[in-house]
Amino acid sequence: ADGEPSEMQSLGLDITDRILHERALIESEKRYSDLFHLSPQPMWVYELATLKFLDVNIAAIKHYGFSYEEFLEMTLKEIRPESEIPKLERAIKQLIQKEKNYSRGEYLHKKRNGQEIIVEIQSNVLSYQGKNAEVILATDITERYKHIQAIEAQNEKLKKIAWMQSHGVRAP
Repeated sequence: ADGEPSEMQSLGLDITDRILHERALIESEKRYSDLFHLSPQPMWVYELATLKFLDVNIAAIKHYGFSYEEFLEMTLKEIRPESEIPKLERAIKQLIQKEKNYSRGEYLHKKRNGQEIIVEIQSNVLSYQGKNAEVILATDITERYKHIQAIEAQNEKLKKIAWMQSHGVRAP
């Protein structure tokens, strides 16, 4: 009666604020989920302790050839050739020991059909569904790598030809 909101009106505002906050949170989570799942680049989240995939996006499913369900039954070791497992274990150990929260590097991966590809990995440690996890962005650089190797091989041939021209052909 004296211009102050009643206790009931105040409670109503608190509930309204909470509902608005929850809606905003749900919308925010959906936006981030869409960014992850609809990204054109292969991405996944895995648990650091077990190396099990926790989530993968559509691009990873298409690029690697495994179904969503297959990915969720797998660990990171199953998309790596045997020779790459020690490199993977060293990288995981550094992350667990908190030596760094972000990493970047080139690794050899294996698709479902057995084809090996070279990928550039960018990653960040995060908490995912209460688990210590890491989100991965994988860029296949196999073709770029092959192209660079072809250019380097061609340069070597040209160097040999140039040496022959300057030493062999011009010799008295």
